[in-house]
Amino acid sequence: MPELKAYFSFRHTLEYRVAVMRNRIAWIDYHKGQHELFIQDLPDGKRQRVLCSDGDDGQPLRLIDFSPSGHYLLLTQGAFSDDGLPCPNPRQQTIPPTGQLKLLDLDNHREPEIIAGAMKARVVPDDSAITWVIDGTVYLRAITQPAISKLFSLRGQIQEISWSANSRHLAFVCQRDEHSLLGIYTRGEKHIRWISPAFDRDLHPCWSPDSRHLAFIRFLGPDMDIAEKLFSEQADSFSVMLLNVDTGKVKPVWESSLEKPAGLSLQYGQRSLAWLGNQRLLFSHDSTGWDHIYQHNLSDDHCSPVTEGSWLVQDYSTNPTTNRNTALLAFSHNRKRRHQYALDVLDITALEEDALSRHKKLHLADDKQYWQPSPTADGRYLIYLTGNASKPCQVGVLNMETSQYTHLPDTGDYKQVMAEEFLPATNEVIRSQDRNTCHGQLFKPRGKGPFPAVLNIHGGPWLQSLPGFHPKLDLSFQYAFCQLLAHCGFMVLDINYRGASGYGKLFRQAAERGWDGASDYQDVQAAGHWLSRQPDVDRTRIGILGESWGGYLSAMALAKDSSLFRAGVVINGCHSFPRELRKPHWASRLFNSDQGEIATEAIARAKIAEDSSPWGWLEHWMSPVLLVHGDDDRTVSFSESQYLAHALRCQCVEVETLALPDEGHQFLLHESWLKAGRRTLAFLQKHLQD
Repeated sequence: MPELKAYFSFRHTLEYRVAVMRNRIAWIDYHKGQHELFIQDLPDGKRQRVLCSDGDDGQPLRLIDFSPSGHYLLLTQGAFSDDGLPCPNPRQQTIPPTGQLKLLDLDNHREPEIIAGAMKARVVPDDSAITWVIDGTVYLRAITQPAISKLFSLRGQIQEISWSANSRHLAFVCQRDEHSLLGIYTRGEKHIRWISPAFDRDLHPCWSPDSRHLAFIRFLGPDMDIAEKLFSEQADSFSVMLLNVDTGKVKPVWESSLEKPAGLSLQYGQRSLAWLGNQRLLFSHDSTGWDHIYQHNLSDDHCSPVTEGSWLVQDYSTNPTTNRNTALLAFSHNRKRRHQYALDVLDITALEEDALSRHKKLHLADDKQYWQPSPTADGRYLIYLTGNASKPCQVGVLNMETSQYTHLPDTGDYKQVMAEEFLPATNEVIRSQDRNTCHGQLFKPRGKGPFPAVLNIHGGPWLQSLPGFHPKLDLSFQYAFCQLLAHCGFMVLDINYRGASGYGKLFRQAAERGWDGASDYQDVQAAGHWLSRQPDVDRTRIGILGESWGGYLSAMALAKDSSLFRAGVVINGCHSFPRELRKPHWASRLFNSDQGEIATEAIARAKIAEDSSPWGWLEHWMSPVLLVHGDDDRTVSFSESQYLAHALRCQCVEVETLALPDEGHQFLLHESWLKAGRRTLAFLQKHLQD
């Protein structure tokens, strides 16, 4: 019998950064719960491990900022956030952990220096100082001096800070109730400069390399209710704005309201504002139904598409330089197959209006996925994350001059020890009752059926399962677990239901999903019926497994279709939308009101939401269930599983539970992944195989 520990023992790169003025890379690996920080200089520098967590301590490392020189690195240690809540303490330490911002001097190899309990921080580009934010105050400290000074304090919460390349101006975003303002602090001046204040929400400032222009995103009007923003057809309308620092003039260069139904895309990936030199601003939107890259040329004040077609760009970046000889744009995309991400690099140094791009030929393996590409400043190297069906996510480097690619470090360090046991996944297309089409990966066990089957439902819902390892750690664990189930004799179908990324805006923002009608459950139901029709599946032994949003859909399956799904596992799931979305961490107002017609509308919405929740179908629930939940979950309340367990036991449904004290929504301890995985495997074997 295979051991889960072996399937979950892979090394996984969580994130990386590239220095702007130096071919130096920093990255963080996860290995059995330990977080390890590495740096390496290209082309032939030695890999150095400069920091690691204390084993499986549940206190992750996160990269915050890499100085342009590559000399200094800011990171945080601890799973803390800006909400003022204490750090999770999954190891139950008697002295609870606190989040720490740390400064590393990478050239002089000094011990990491604890700066503050802050998450938002930047190194001043000239390496003279560091700045960080606590609430509405920005602090500054010289790199070489311990004395701390306040740059300024403001009413509200400062959400983002960004230094201009000349180290003179600090752009910041100040959140005030339901609007946010963009401001600039200039060294030596005594007053803040607000940039075109309006009744909107200004976010994501991005400086041009010459510090003469500042681009930002302006979301129009008050923030959408969270339940509408995340789970409806509506999109958060925005404009791409541009400030001329010298003249003080601000103008929109693109507005989503002019190209309906464009709006904020929830497609998974990294597509922030970026500059190509000083005259071209890159941005992304999905007005065509697919996420693509667009450019605004400052010289002629004209916007044009850089990529087009019925496919999407997941991540993109440019080489951070003003050198016109190396203007590169790198992006990952699914042009060939919806579940396969490849890389393209465009040399657009001489980009003209009628000649959009020139592709640089990349000699990369076809059997791998590629994500998050970054060209180095000199254009010699392309850095990216890569993985495939047998190799976990890791950093790769392509030499753009020789077309040779390598991995950092040796691929043997990232070997999945059970890869020889892995089974190839086949892509399956499933049509729902309302004629919606969804895709899934099928893992078929060796031997002769009929086999018991398990339907796996990923979280999100805007993520995308892939037929291999994923850049997100939790989806890599999910893939490895699907392989384990197949090795144990289960037929496993892993689906991307409506709401998932990768298949365009109409699929991702399909009508009546979640609380507004549960249309996404139709894909789950159709996948269960599809499994029941397969000749090598025992239709009386079909189970379901899901985490987070997948947990909600798994609970819906057990409540509405117990005759189809014999047993199921629900991890960190929401079971009553009206109850959960009213909680402070969601703060939805859609289901609360005591004023006249508004109250009537809220009651009507709450009824729809309850009927779209497992709670509305409890009386039909007969199948045994295992409920798993961390009791410090700050995304979906632990009480959701608590209420469900009690209600099901009251109607004599078999319920098993696994409560994980002080664990979060995405488990912080490797030990917790193992506990949940072992209980899940034992539960499914008990009810579907014994």
